[in-house]
Amino acid sequence: MKNYLAIAAALLLASCTTMGSGVPRLSKLDADDDGEISREEAAKSPELMVAFDRADANGDTYLDHAEFQRALELIRESDPGERDRGERDRGHQPRQH
Repeated sequence: MKNYLAIAAALLLASCTTMGSGVPRLSKLDADDDGEISREEAAKSPELMVAFDRADANGDTYLDHAEFQRALELIRESDPGERDRGERDRGHQPRQH
């Protein structure tokens, strides 16, 4: 039963087209459906391109799932509005700018 719930949750998340930052989900960017984002695929999102090199931990010019999540963190860190929204979601008060 837990496996079915996990699969249903994954499918629901995958059906969303964008993350909170405005960056399309990995599944929407992954044109060749290989589970990784190439530079060419990432070019669809200017925000992702800015974070691509810093997120590509192994330097293979592809972002796997973990590296993609890191890229999203970097994008949020660079956007004060996103950072404040994330802190609020975790129960913290936004920083005063």
